[in-house]
Amino acid sequence: MTSKRGAIQLSMSTIIVVILGVVLLVLGLTFVSGIFEKIGGLTDEAFSNAAKELANIGKETNQEYTSTPQNLKITQGEGGFAGAIVKNTNSDGDHTYKVKVGIPPKSAKKSNLECYLTTTEEQESETFTLKSGEFRDFQLTIVDGGDSPLGMYSCAVEFQKDGVLAQNFAIGITIK
Repeated sequence: MTSKRGAIQLSMSTIIVVILGVVLLVLGLTFVSGIFEKIGGLTDEAFSNAAKELANIGKETNQEYTSTPQNLKITQGEGGFAGAIVKNTNSDGDHTYKVKVGIPPKSAKKSNLECYLTTTEEQESETFTLKSGEFRDFQLTIVDGGDSPLGMYSCAVEFQKDGVLAQNFAIGITIK
């Protein structure tokens, strides 16, 4: 004879296990979402700090074209940020500028790197005008798609002034 009491106990055990599983799942999801919120906060803080640093460099520099850092180390499959600053150091009035970024052909052939303007995710800015003494900074995102061989590559930064190439920079990228 089978006991009805045993069947009810088995059902109660199953219900308790399911309830414990749901509780653990909810706790786990809460923990993971908390981690992502903290990471999001760190990312926002990193963007904010980078923007402040670029603004400080723009105010202090006497150079018309600047990129910072000149060398960037990233982990394979990840990315990093750099900056480009244009400052109208001329006293002869307004000038138009444009910034272009990208991975040069040799680096592009060997790697899966991307380099673009962070705010627009494009490789070229709109043409903009600066009065004498004004500056504009751009944050650059440099990302490895994950399968690039370890080594050294570059992100080219081109500055145009009044429609003519004015300066080229290369930001050295080391994938480690």
